[in-house]
Amino acid sequence: MTLKSFVLSFVFLTGFFTAPVFAQSIQLEKSKDYKQKNIKVLKQVWSRGLKAGGPAKRYAPEISEPAVVGNTIYMATQGKILYAVSLSSGKIEWKKELEHPVSMAPAVSGHTIILSDLEGRVFAVNKADGNLIWEQSFKNLSLGEPLVLNDKVYILLGETRVVALSLDSGSVAWQKNIRTFVKKMTMHGQSSIVTDGRSLYFGLADGFLYKLKPENGAVVWSQKLAIPLATFKDIDAKPVYENGYLYVGGYFGAFYKINASNGSVVWKKNLAVPGPAALSEDFVYVTTVDGQVFALNKTSGQEVWFQKIDESILAAPVVFQQYVFVTTYKKDAYLFDMQSGKQVQNLSVSSGSLNTPQVHGDQILIANNTADLILYGLSKK
Repeated sequence: MTLKSFVLSFVFLTGFFTAPVFAQSIQLEKSKDYKQKNIKVLKQVWSRGLKAGGPAKRYAPEISEPAVVGNTIYMATQGKILYAVSLSSGKIEWKKELEHPVSMAPAVSGHTIILSDLEGRVFAVNKADGNLIWEQSFKNLSLGEPLVLNDKVYILLGETRVVALSLDSGSVAWQKNIRTFVKKMTMHGQSSIVTDGRSLYFGLADGFLYKLKPENGAVVWSQKLAIPLATFKDIDAKPVYENGYLYVGGYFGAFYKINASNGSVVWKKNLAVPGPAALSEDFVYVTTVDGQVFALNKTSGQEVWFQKIDESILAAPVVFQQYVFVTTYKKDAYLFDMQSGKQVQNLSVSSGSLNTPQVHGDQILIANNTADLILYGLSKK
């Protein structure tokens, strides 16, 4: 996403609905530590421009996220091209033209890359050259990334159906229709399925979080997270699983820690969190729709620190060494001290990025709004 679920319409809607619905979070006093000396921790290693979608594209900006395996980055764009790019050099190793635009991250398993395009086609290609292995077409498109677990590929279609496909052949193993009510006014995006190795977890536009059995799609539990009278009920954020708990929120104005075994709420924080959280040993880090970055105590949910960023649309945060790294919709990215929340560095990512940054050792990879891949590394002191 990534924020994977953001679409251009959200950019214009942000000012419309955040103020009345999320008044609790924006009443906080802006941190006095936000503006501070810019220390050069990160510097750009390389940048590689990929083909973005044209002006008539259905979704904007580019919200595909890359998948990294070894020294190779795999990423498809709304420009209808799948790329393999060297992580170390930024050189394009190969590229393959696709039939339709892609706006989600691929899943990579063994020698296979699995993608879903904006016309509802799920397909697998060879990791070595991008040649087609199998494909399946569905009436509903998927905006969530595929999940590979054992010998199956799991994907959300629309807001009502989960499909399990054979990893080898693409044949349908099972389909599960979730009985859900989706409001006409909804964000055009989807959560992605996550797993603990034994179960599937995901959220839908009805404001419910679900746990399914991967062998047959049976619902183990569902938990309503959306708050009453919220303008949007969508859970478009990808849940984050760790040690028996799920961390997830939504546009509706609440963020939760959930017991994965039974779906019970451990704690709740009144924050509108449209993207996945980042976790450290003690803290949970989230960004909100009104441009704030929060650190919460992982055990209690209590606020540890927050920062208000002038640019109101932020990507999901990531933990990088002793820092929290966040990109914005415009052009700036920020590095904060993970313990105190003090700003350490401000840097530019060109056209901005709503995709979740990816940490690879002592480097950070970003796919920005115009389909540029940018790699940052530690600056030599």
